[in-house]
Amino acid sequence: MKKIVFVFAFLLTISFQTNAQWEAQNPKIPNCSLTSIKFISHDIGWTVGGNYTHGYILKTIDSGNSWIKQNSDSINTLSCVFCVDEFNVWAVGINGTILRTSDGGNNWNQQVSPEISSLSSVFFTDINNGWIVSYNKEILRTTNGGTSWESKFSGTNESFYDVFFKDSLSGFVVGYPDKILRTSNGGLSWIPQTSGLTSWLESVSFSDWNNGLIVGVHGTILKTTDGGINWNSLSSGVYTDLTSVHFVDQNNAFVVGSSGTILKTTNGGLNWD
Repeated sequence: MKKIVFVFAFLLTISFQTNAQWEAQNPKIPNCSLTSIKFISHDIGWTVGGNYTHGYILKTIDSGNSWIKQNSDSINTLSCVFCVDEFNVWAVGINGTILRTSDGGNNWNQQVSPEISSLSSVFFTDINNGWIVSYNKEILRTTNGGTSWESKFSGTNESFYDVFFKDSLSGFVVGYPDKILRTSNGGLSWIPQTSGLTSWLESVSFSDWNNGLIVGVHGTILKTTDGGINWNSLSSGVYTDLTSVHFVDQNNAFVVGSSGTILKTTNGGLNWD
């Protein structure tokens, strides 16, 4: 189950009004699932997805009121998008697909991937340093903006679903089953961590150096307050699968999941509504 990155939701609901409304946005693409969304500012963002014949990329420059379809020139469904700034954006997907634009999406170029399986998540700390994880236990690393990618052995044979870096050295990968990996050297080596659970972990996010959250199936929410050295289980109040988490700030965070689940915390995850 692929996480849905939903930074857009946070930008639209930054005031945390309890009577906030959701409106359908256009264009709607028939037979296309959009799987990831990312905003670099209040106005500019991208969403990606696809169907069995085409990978789709849409861009907005007006806070999501309208969306422009960009040419991905890819037949592969895209699973995750990440933008460093308004010009440099990466998208990854099935069959080892890695796309990059350096002009805001006017042109998307295929990058060579050493991995041919489905790529699940991508994260960059700047225009040079980035990481990609796959459903097939692979962790890819670049130090030159994706001109070349190298595979880094994770020390495990599990599936990975999300990657997050606090800076160019300190990062985390989560996956199945109950897999948490931590690196302090930019992904050259990875240290397994124990969550104390047997849950399928889907998404990880940090608000600052110390405070982070992980979510997964059956309502799983884990929190760290020491930079990811230790993780403690929190009560979400639900048993649905939670697929994505994102911090707005140290106290405010959102989680989404199956069956239309949307959870919000205003105290760093201690309580969820």
